[in-house]
Amino acid sequence: MGTLFEILIYGRDKRNLSAAARQALHQIVKLDNQLSRWKSGSEIAWINQYAAEEPVRVEPELFRLLVRSREIWSETKGAFDITVAPLVKAWGFYKKEGRLPSKKEIKSALDIVGMNHVLLDEEESTVSFDRPGIEIDLGGIGKGYAVDRAAEFLRMCKVEAALVNSGASTMYAIGSPPRQEAWHIGVRDPHDENKAIATVALRDGSVSTSGAPEKVFEIGGKKHSHILDPRTGFPTKGMVSATAIAPSATDTDALATAFYILGADWTRAYCETHKDVKAVLIPEADGKEKPRIVVINFN
Repeated sequence: MGTLFEILIYGRDKRNLSAAARQALHQIVKLDNQLSRWKSGSEIAWINQYAAEEPVRVEPELFRLLVRSREIWSETKGAFDITVAPLVKAWGFYKKEGRLPSKKEIKSALDIVGMNHVLLDEEESTVSFDRPGIEIDLGGIGKGYAVDRAAEFLRMCKVEAALVNSGASTMYAIGSPPRQEAWHIGVRDPHDENKAIATVALRDGSVSTSGAPEKVFEIGGKKHSHILDPRTGFPTKGMVSATAIAPSATDTDALATAFYILGADWTRAYCETHKDVKAVLIPEADGKEKPRIVVINFN
């Protein structure tokens, strides 16, 4: 999944805790082999290769993840979209060398982006595409899903206090550390990676952050974000960092991206109808103005 996973775990039985953590990490490796679009034997690679020709049957848990991806796509008006791969290719982000595509390239990519092109048969657990060129990329939700699955496994092992961390961008907290009421997770200052601009108290829930100032490319003196808006085909403007807090890491992973794209007003409206979701946003500041923090749904 292109990142480092870590598990911080507390308890009295060191040997069993260590074994549980190692097995949870092994579950993540298995999921990477299933979800990666880059591995030829993965289910996602198989879907991408054949789903435009015929329905492809997939493992039930993966099918549920695809259904949830479609639900979040619908809830966020298309801002979160697992079919964004053609746009990412057009902008050169897969090769980590940003380029400015032509309007024709963007239009061609937009023609094959959208979950409306992905047909999910819930009775048969099959996936099919309505045209060639569609590609699924779970990079915006897969890490959160893996964190959730690892946390589920740890709970099965009776672990009462643990933090599952995916590259510091998505974390899930089980219980709390000894003599504390919650895990305290810092939201990074976008202008100083060694500082936290806010702190989130987390217990039996997840936090994800989208957006990093260093992940930009510059053409003709103009900087472009690495986060694309699947609805327009262009890099997102107006936000530096977006953090989502919710009971599910699968959801926070996807929602952090959507909040980054859709901005503070839409995020506030979303959180008003989803009381278990919170957000910490840092919009772009003008000139030398200090970053402004927008905190939503914290009582």
